[in-house]
Amino acid sequence: MNIFESYEKGFMLDVRQLLTPKEAGAGGKFIKDIQALKVEDFIDFYKNSKHIPPILLYDWTNTRAKNKSIKGVDFIDNNHAKIKRVVNYLVEKARIFQSEGYYNKIVNEYQALEFHRDRQPEQYDVYEESSDLSYIIIKKTTRSRKSKVETGIISDCLK
Repeated sequence: MNIFESYEKGFMLDVRQLLTPKEAGAGGKFIKDIQALKVEDFIDFYKNSKHIPPILLYDWTNTRAKNKSIKGVDFIDNNHAKIKRVVNYLVEKARIFQSEGYYNKIVNEYQALEFHRDRQPEQYDVYEESSDLSYIIIKKTTRSRKSKVETGIISDCLK
């Protein structure tokens, strides 16, 4: 059971890192940054890096086969509408993801119980039973953790 609890805590640490909205390098911050993305930022990045956006690679190879003299920058400018459609779709998906509040649903309560109160009574539901036999009194104490790993919500989040 101790091994399972350690594995579960490690998993929830990874989920917290994935969903944290403020820390640099966290998935939640990345999603937040995607929401702020403008089409011009996306296009400028690919123009300056001299790479073709992955969404246009198929079109680029077909056009390049027909016209070897076309430059990547010109090709990006000619496909501005397609890039705009894809970037807007990506930004909308990020907005929908953020509006679900997965961090609050999955991580907040779990981390308050498991990561910030080391073996405190508030962390557990404690049940005590005693059996009185004629020659001995037996006390049985059962502890069950209050924190729950919401696997259904985590699964929806990862989809």
